[in-house]
Amino acid sequence: MDVNSFPVPVNNLDPDLRNGVFSALVPATRAASIPVQYYYVPVTKDCAATECIEVYIRTYYARLCAHHVPPEAITARDADPADMVAIDAGVTAASSNTRLRLEAIALGAARASIEACFTIVNGDISVNERVPDSIFTVVTNGFTGARTFAVTRTANNQTFTAEEILGLRMTALTPDEWSFVYNVVNLAKASPVLAGCQLSENGHHYLSSVLAPSLAVEKQIVQSLDPADTVVATWNANIQMLRDVIWHKSSHPISSVLLKQLCQSSDVAKRFEACGLGSVAVRLPYVESRVRAVEAMVGIADQVETSIASAGHSVKIPTLRLALQMLRTHGYSETADYDIVDFGRATGRSAFVDTVLPTIIARTEPICAWQIGWFKNVLNEAGVASSRNTLLTARSVARIVGSHGVSASDGAMYHGLWLKTLKKSVDTDTLIAIKISV
Repeated sequence: MDVNSFPVPVNNLDPDLRNGVFSALVPATRAASIPVQYYYVPVTKDCAATECIEVYIRTYYARLCAHHVPPEAITARDADPADMVAIDAGVTAASSNTRLRLEAIALGAARASIEACFTIVNGDISVNERVPDSIFTVVTNGFTGARTFAVTRTANNQTFTAEEILGLRMTALTPDEWSFVYNVVNLAKASPVLAGCQLSENGHHYLSSVLAPSLAVEKQIVQSLDPADTVVATWNANIQMLRDVIWHKSSHPISSVLLKQLCQSSDVAKRFEACGLGSVAVRLPYVESRVRAVEAMVGIADQVETSIASAGHSVKIPTLRLALQMLRTHGYSETADYDIVDFGRATGRSAFVDTVLPTIIARTEPICAWQIGWFKNVLNEAGVASSRNTLLTARSVARIVGSHGVSASDGAMYHGLWLKTLKKSVDTDTLIAIKISV
């Protein structure tokens, strides 16, 4: 009897979606990539990346301009006059595209800055977004002055590819363009860690939101310049393209694992603070929005639980405190076991934050709203505006009050009644002790 045989697929077609470990799951589809002309191109060099920024710029200028050249001429050599005519036409068309030139300058400067500041090597780059070969080689010959660069392929240096010709024929940068380059270098330092934060939050490298952390970095660097500076005018005239290049495309080829590790490092945060980029340092190490909400809720509880107890009430959030303690103890481990009675169990920080923590927060919010009401009344009686307290200005706190206004009003009312008992204007025997806890 014949038996049909079937090949066993190598892909993970049957992941355990009910009880499986999160770290064992693999994506069902390929992650979104950037267009091929923005792929990472290595630069062969014997010096720091920031010492040969122009070579990086010429490299990406060549990549971005190559689409102006007919496909059949991209890999052609100049030994064929017909191909050279096509290449010359492409060079002419590319040289007249000022926006493309600016994009190449921004991308080259950003990649050089990132590579130098974070010691990026080929192993840190996704193989799906990397070009294997350099276009140019930088040669210093031990000199510390001007660098020279040459076509990487030296075995047959009498003929050139279209990319090599495009890069070599790029006109030299102007003083205004170099001024722009130096500011891009400063901005791009923040790109990998901010991309790591965004990836950890929602799986995207960059979102052009008015709340994007990159805007704070822009404000610190760009707005510190003289408004009459040509850099400011260039930035404002091309702001969307430049944001996409610096905050999105420049760090996109870097391993997502590395980007997340960088944004989670307290040491990296200290280094940004030391080099004067406080707008970056204050956002590191990265903390998920849900965990930031928990920190705010626990912070408010710390402010009021003692005074609430003094009034004869017991309004506490022990489970939320336990959750925060476990998060701080385990850090960013994706293998640690999180087990909270009555709420669930998860392996790894991501799974806990995404599956168990939301339930704890939802059950605790009415109690927290009560505490917020009490706290606001404490400040009000002291003549302090709630808007001046950083805990109360957190967006998560405003959302809780909006969702649980009655509980917040009750907390404020009970604080007012307690003050009246202290002034003997209310009979303490008529007060009811509140006891709530989750």
